[in-house]
Amino acid sequence: MFPPPIDEFVYISDSTYKREEVIEFESHMLHVLQFEVAAITEKNFLRRYLMAAAADIRSRKFLQYTVMLSNYLIERTMQDYYFVRYVPSLIASSAICLSLHTLGLPAWTPTLQHYTGYAMEDPLFQSCLSDLLHLYQHARRTQLSGDGSLQAVNDKYQDDKYLAVSRIPAPTDLPAITKD
Repeated sequence: MFPPPIDEFVYISDSTYKREEVIEFESHMLHVLQFEVAAITEKNFLRRYLMAAAADIRSRKFLQYTVMLSNYLIERTMQDYYFVRYVPSLIASSAICLSLHTLGLPAWTPTLQHYTGYAMEDPLFQSCLSDLLHLYQHARRTQLSGDGSLQAVNDKYQDDKYLAVSRIPAPTDLPAITKD
């Protein structure tokens, strides 16, 4: 991704500002923001949390499917404004939990709870997980009917390169809450 050239900002301002003024203002903005201009996304957390999940998944095949299905679910949430209510770490945790549950593996382990900081019985975790399950079920329905927009993610994850995880049926229910 490349920022637009400064001359384009001068142009769109109808030459109200000179090139030097744009540079000066940009510098001022960066100092006010203390150069904190990067956004952390779900994918940043997903990478770390998948390493924790890998400790409890004995099969390489199941691990690969967990990785792909989690990525698919996260990419679906990025298309749905509703999910901005949740922090990226919570969405990543919920995606892993739902992926493990979908694949018939233990949905939440003490290792995941330790590294994510989320407990399965946490109401916010349950809310995000429930919303993610509904999104997954809706994505499957629209994929099967050929209806709906925003099908690029579904199409991408139908490819064998991505283990065709968008074809995996969504579970009908949430994982059970178990107390250790």
